Amino acid sequence: LLRSSQPLTGPNRRRCREDEKLLGTILDEGERGFIIDTRSAQAAKQARMSGGGTEPKSCYPQWRRLHRALDRGRPLQESFVRLVEACSDPSLSMDRWLSRLESSRWLGHVKAALSTACLAAQCLDREDSKVLVHGAEGTDTTLLVTALAQLILDPSCRTLEGFQELLE
Repeated sequence: LLRSSQPLTGPNRRRCREDEKLLGTILDEGERGFIIDTRSAQAAKQARMSGGGTEPKSCYPQWRRLHRALDRGRPLQESFVRLVEACSDPSLSMDRWLSRLESSRWLGHVKAALSTACLAAQCLDREDSKVLVHGAEGTDTTLLVTALAQLILDPSCRTLEGFQELLE
């Protein structure tokens, strides 16, 4: 399980032979790996104009790219603020609180992160494949997805006692 920022291919579709070699050495002959990009396909395409981009299929033939867009930055912060506001208002009825929870979109962010982490865990466990998770900067969402995938794959974290130990 690996994580990184986006490759810097840019509008001229430059190649980074060092990256190609590094990712090539991770896989054995005939083995396939998965690149889980935490940006939408459109965002990855737009990033190319500012120097970023995606791995060209022709340069990474053993890797399959999957896009799983996760919000970051301002939309995530605004959602969290709305969640905190709903949780901080003791005067809300249960129906009103649930309505505010839903309108915060926080549970949607949680679902998207867990779904992406489950995908990474399934690629590792069921497909017995290597997985590279990357986003724009290689921080925030890549760290979240790889950490959650490791927890999902750790049998002790799936028990009540293991979960309590994790929280402690």
